[in-house]
Amino acid sequence: MTALTARAVTVEVAGGRRLLEAVSVSLPAGRLTGIIGPNGAGKSTLLRVLAGVTEPAAGTLAHAGRPLPRPGSRARARLIGFLPQGHAVHWPLTVRRTVALGRLPHLHAWQSRLGPADEAAVAAALDRTSTAALADATVETLSGGERARVMLARVLVTETPVLLADEPAAALDPRHQLAVMGLLREEAHRAGRAVAVVLHDLSLAARYCDDLILLAEGRVLAAGVAAAALASPALEEAYGVRFARSRVDGAAVVTPLEPHAPPPLAAAQ
Repeated sequence: MTALTARAVTVEVAGGRRLLEAVSVSLPAGRLTGIIGPNGAGKSTLLRVLAGVTEPAAGTLAHAGRPLPRPGSRARARLIGFLPQGHAVHWPLTVRRTVALGRLPHLHAWQSRLGPADEAAVAAALDRTSTAALADATVETLSGGERARVMLARVLVTETPVLLADEPAAALDPRHQLAVMGLLREEAHRAGRAVAVVLHDLSLAARYCDDLILLAEGRVLAAGVAAAALASPALEEAYGVRFARSRVDGAAVVTPLEPHAPPPLAAAQ
């Protein structure tokens, strides 16, 4: 079942420049969808539109065929969990309290503290992201990779049917990259959530994603099952690079070989 859809979404900025041009995508429940493409393709913009952070100039969004609740509402926050880039934390909170903030949309107005089910969800999210040992540390004292995992725990604890993550593996070492991508795939396959992630690492996309959306210059060049999208000539078209595809220990590997033409900076030199 398709959980979240965007139809003919267009995003404009000052001067009339379009970051997205009539983009239509679907995020199926129970599948991990990767959003890939070169720098400036519109990947993060698309994710922010789906999360309700960026308002499109045109287009519609729906969940299970129904219009989404208004952005910023508790109903929207119970529906879509969003992990942006940057992992900014503005208060010197402990890791446990930071993760617990993800439960706020589920609390009633009369509740002043988390209930047993909320506390259990926080503990489970800390355990699954290997941050339980950091629970009493303040977030500002953590490394970039530790903070990234804490913020992932915060979005996991929302238990929303849709989970959106912008480059969740970017600040992580290889071991934790694999662990995080495996966790996100598990959220899709076992919990039945519609999970979408922006990725730059095409081999991670090939190994973990069920489906891929390939963007370039604000448009969708390819969308569908991951293996087909990565085999498409549109991949070379989007990145301007020739790729080699192979398998290592049963996992797909996508390796950039050389650009089709010198990049603009090299040409200028």
